[in-house]
Amino acid sequence: MRVLKIVVMTCIVSMMLCSAAIAGSGKAIVPFWLAVQDQYGGNEVTTINISNISKSDLIVKVTVYNKDSSIKTDYVTLDNFMNSNTEIGAGKSAIVRIEAMGQGYSHEYGYAVIEWENKNLEDDIVGLIAQGGVNSSQAIIINNGLPF
Repeated sequence: MRVLKIVVMTCIVSMMLCSAAIAGSGKAIVPFWLAVQDQYGGNEVTTINISNISKSDLIVKVTVYNKDSSIKTDYVTLDNFMNSNTEIGAGKSAIVRIEAMGQGYSHEYGYAVIEWENKNLEDDIVGLIAQGGVNSSQAIIINNGLPF
């Protein structure tokens, strides 16, 4: 019986430590983005709309990957982020805009990852909700439309 108590207590402590390690943070994958620029000046742009649904400021990192898994940094614009483009304020929304680079014809695509962490290390279960789109013609569902 004593051994059983030790095993049960060890399991409980382990579960508490694991949940504390991931509390107040989250992650979602943007399954697809597309950016096209044609030689006539037309273009397609992906926008990712991110809303902070928590009562705290969140540290947010958006990593955009090209089709070859390299990180895209050119022509990625962040709007309404705070603190050197690293935070979204409580109850506020922000936009990530992904465009094709260069002149002439350019066709780029890939995926992105959105990660967040509570700035004050509070234990939020969810912090963000996001959706994306390519111009007004295609919707990009992020996390099945659920908060993360």
